[in-house]
Amino acid sequence: MLNAVAKACERIDSPLSIHVEVDSGMHRTGLAPTEALNALRRIRDLENVRLEGLMTHLACADIPEEDAHTLRQLAQFEDVCDA
Repeated sequence: MLNAVAKACERIDSPLSIHVEVDSGMHRTGLAPTEALNALRRIRDLENVRLEGLMTHLACADIPEEDAHTLRQLAQFEDVCDA
């Protein structure tokens, strides 16, 4: 489906810009890290698609008692970014 939309964008000479959300532990939206890596590899090979953003949602970054969980989430997200 993404490729079909990208082809439609090609007709107006504008790449399809997308954002990918990595589920690093909130478990509400986004792709699990392994799924995100697979999707990003496939997206990389699409001609008229440009990855514009990569993001995650930190479940409890504003709760100091949960810093260990936040650091685990950041580590997972950074692993995806590095890959």
